[in-house]
Amino acid sequence: MTLPIWKVREPFSADEIFHIVDVFGASWSYDYEAAKRGKVGLHAKLKSGRHANRAFNSRVLFQAPNIRRIMACQIAMRLYGVLPQTPDYVAGIPNGATDLGKDLAWILSAKEAEMKKCNGKIHLVTNIGLSSILFVDDFFSVGTGLREAVLQTHQSQPEANIVNCAPSILNLGEKNLIVVEDVGIFPIFSVADGKVQSWEKSKCVLCNEFGSKPIKFKETDENWTLLTTSQK
Repeated sequence: MTLPIWKVREPFSADEIFHIVDVFGASWSYDYEAAKRGKVGLHAKLKSGRHANRAFNSRVLFQAPNIRRIMACQIAMRLYGVLPQTPDYVAGIPNGATDLGKDLAWILSAKEAEMKKCNGKIHLVTNIGLSSILFVDDFFSVGTGLREAVLQTHQSQPEANIVNCAPSILNLGEKNLIVVEDVGIFPIFSVADGKVQSWEKSKCVLCNEFGSKPIKFKETDENWTLLTTSQK
């Protein structure tokens, strides 16, 4: 898709967002009918550790950089009138939203803040002092990444002004806000909502009733391929 972002003047509908995600092969859903025929395949293991019957992969979607920029533009449209003022910094939660954060910072005329994941832990590299910072993620299910980013920043840079707002492309959970203990409440502002059915490991229907196995689909491209082809 080569549409310049300056030509995207209106917010996309939820149907349009999901169409784009589907066209680029960045979505997956468990095939219950195939499971009944004996093809139980694999199912998604989310960042939170919960098991799910749907999954979305921003790494696949963002293989087209222009799509990533358009999604950042769509997020910015949702934030206009919501943010009291432009944040000093924007950071994308790693690894899925790192470049998305850079694009959103450019669109909002904010500075980029570097955030990395080392040994499975998220760390804000940029020292922002008393400045304000907005965190953005690709998809929210229960907000695990945002909670970790906020808590780590609150602990390592207590003078930082963390903007109480949770922007993303998709909100896949059942709630419209994320509560970060001892810090605050972060209302979710997503481009579209798409509910995913998920379970704790011990209560997973796909494990217990069908015998399907979970896979951490975001770890490698191979894992994503295994997930999306496991019931073919």
